[in-house]
Amino acid sequence: MEIIKRLFIKAIALLTGSLVVILFFIYLPCVLGTSNESSVNEGFHIFRYAAIIPMLLGAVLGGKCIFDFFIEGQGTPSPIDPPKKLVVSGFYRYNRNPMYSSVLLVLIGYSVWFLSLLVLLYTLAFFLVIHSFIVLFEEPALRKKFGDSYISYCQKVPRWIPRLSKSANRSN
Repeated sequence: MEIIKRLFIKAIALLTGSLVVILFFIYLPCVLGTSNESSVNEGFHIFRYAAIIPMLLGAVLGGKCIFDFFIEGQGTPSPIDPPKKLVVSGFYRYNRNPMYSSVLLVLIGYSVWFLSLLVLLYTLAFFLVIHSFIVLFEEPALRKKFGDSYISYCQKVPRWIPRLSKSANRSN
């Protein structure tokens, strides 16, 4: 019975997470990007294909982070089934918030694809809201939950801008 309960919770977490992704990171940017007021100079359409790079990078990064939450963290990104263990491997060795960074990459890709100032402003607003959430809520909650291991992790790994050198960011 416990296995069925855990599977049900994971299914609900996957469903709600998918709905959030579809609404806020696919549908809404597309609506903003296709509005008449949002587009900049139409002559730059050849450059829009450069948007595929951050969009693909963001999608791969986000998928890997979700996988790491399932495997290493034994949970999901959803608050109804959070990781039971601190995830410090994979992209989490370089940046404490690679899942949010992946969303930012996708949103930047949308703003380039649609040549949209509205999507770029939406991306900036998302960053400001999520940064505030991380600093005011998420990091204090993680310090409380994981204690010294999280504090040590924060000292080694930057919040946003990755350190990509081999000597930096070795996980414990």
